[in-house]
Amino acid sequence: MDDIWLPDFLDAQPLGSAALWSCLAERLPWSTGAAEFQVEFSGAWQQEPAQVLRLTWDNQATYPHARGVPERTVTELGACALAVLVCARYLEASIERLATDGDRFDYWVWWGDQWFGLEVSGTQLASRAELHQRHREKIEQLASNPYALAGCVVVVSFTTRTILFSAHFPEEEENV
Repeated sequence: MDDIWLPDFLDAQPLGSAALWSCLAERLPWSTGAAEFQVEFSGAWQQEPAQVLRLTWDNQATYPHARGVPERTVTELGACALAVLVCARYLEASIERLATDGDRFDYWVWWGDQWFGLEVSGTQLASRAELHQRHREKIEQLASNPYALAGCVVVVSFTTRTILFSAHFPEEEENV
């Protein structure tokens, strides 16, 4: 099990947008002070075993609520917060900036000595089949980026507490 104390982690992130973290808090069982996610690796990491990621926080702490934000947006931004977390934790990669329209991914990531794309999707889907279908769609989207960049896809289900995390390199996409 991989334990993360959210307050320390969030303070250390360069892309520590309050909007991302407040949306994540909206999707976690805040009063319990903990949540576990099953992280499943695929793509270039096919052989990596799944991990249990346990997030903990002070359940007495307050957080800025995402008032007036549509539910779908809250889910998507909460997933983006988890994508920042898993990229930092498992890749030691730094999410540097937002992508622009037409990039075909959400974030630019500095990993090792080069740039990669990161595509993120959040959902309330409960079916594993639907979650894996969403993951395949996001892989296709990332693969169509105009830079022919390698990248990662993170798909989060807040219902099943599952994170699908995959790495993709353009020359390997025919094996997806």
